[in-house]
Amino acid sequence: MKRAVVIGAGLGGLETGLLLARSGYSVTVLEQQARVGGCIQSFSRRGTLFDTGLHCVGGLEEGSLLRKRAEELGFMKLPWIRMAGEEVVIGSSSYFLPSGYDAFGKALAEYFPASAEEIKKYCEDLSSIDSRYPEWTSESAYEYLCRTISDPLLRKVLSGTSLKLELSSESLPLYVFARINDSYIRSSWRLTAGGSALAEALAMEILSEGGRVVTGFRVKSIDSSDGAVCGVTLDNGNSLPCELVVSSIHPALTAGLAGAGLRKIYSKRISGLSNTSGFFTVNIRLKEGSLKYLDRNVYIHSEEADLWNPRADRLESVMVSFGPSEERTVPEYAGSIDLLTRTLPKDNSIAARKSLAEECIRFVSGRFPGLADMVEAFWTSTPSTYEKFTSIPGGSAYGTIKDWRSPETTFLSSRTPLRGLFLAGGSPGLHGVFGVTMTSYRTLDEILSSENNI
Repeated sequence: MKRAVVIGAGLGGLETGLLLARSGYSVTVLEQQARVGGCIQSFSRRGTLFDTGLHCVGGLEEGSLLRKRAEELGFMKLPWIRMAGEEVVIGSSSYFLPSGYDAFGKALAEYFPASAEEIKKYCEDLSSIDSRYPEWTSESAYEYLCRTISDPLLRKVLSGTSLKLELSSESLPLYVFARINDSYIRSSWRLTAGGSALAEALAMEILSEGGRVVTGFRVKSIDSSDGAVCGVTLDNGNSLPCELVVSSIHPALTAGLAGAGLRKIYSKRISGLSNTSGFFTVNIRLKEGSLKYLDRNVYIHSEEADLWNPRADRLESVMVSFGPSEERTVPEYAGSIDLLTRTLPKDNSIAARKSLAEECIRFVSGRFPGLADMVEAFWTSTPSTYEKFTSIPGGSAYGTIKDWRSPETTFLSSRTPLRGLFLAGGSPGLHGVFGVTMTSYRTLDEILSSENNI
């Protein structure tokens, strides 16, 4: 039986570890933290559950590819609830975008009747995303939107759910924009038990297949001999011999662990990739019975916000996400909400974080009047908090930046030049549950293909 080591027990590492265990490998998943989950961990404060990264999932509707993969991996057994859609607020105007292309297109046409034909084309284009790869990796998302949608306000509304990805008028490929938005137009979902429940379920599946999930151990190096992986060395000096290593951590960190085993030109390339930005998050515990539960995420933007060139020095955009609730499947009142923004505090002091948190609460109070009086307590996190637990450089929320001007260098293959070393997670493909899960299966295909070609 061939031995495989998976570095990192985030979503990508756990999924790939499970797929390898089911394919006959002797699998060991290594996690440097005390808990599995990485970016999808949840945590509790005063008995209230908060998510770090798994605020919603798109594309889990019956019959979809993601639903099929989720059922294969076993995580559809968890308590998911389907959300009604998404809401975009621009200044004082609110736009509810229901799930499903028919309902989505109809709602937009009612808001923007003069743009009905353009909306129809937009929906037809995005819903055909499966046939647009790789063509759309080398097209600009911003240029596509400008030539397809003539009304600037409609363009802003269509871009308004942007806190699920990082918009850039210069670099964002149309494929990334279309793939992420397509999945959420089709359906959006919330895991009421929190992201850690998903991570723990995957870990248990690995154990049931005879694999191991080991926490509290950091990999010091990926070892190689004669151009092929031969094991990993841990920071305690112990070595684990293996024929296969899958790294689900950041590509630049992977290059550092592999050292001279990787070609210099490849290491330089993946180490030099730019990263997406991180979030400032306000995790709010609400007073009991104070705020009605909403089955949607709400994206609130100031009138003057430039969504395609977001600023980090001024509060212009906030995402409001209702937190998971283990007590009731669909609670009448919310127990918690998360406020996410790319705006960062002036420094990492308690005072600066508190000040920005209070500004975020005031900012969203136009949509949720009296919110400040509903807050029982709040806790904050910054990109540096994220980096501390995941080791992702800069606390990046969406992995490395994909650029339509250079897709051949910014879209990574799961396979590396070092025989037996493969990549998984959010950076090789797309971020989020959809992107990471599809990459996990792609990584497995690459591994099995390489085995058959030896």
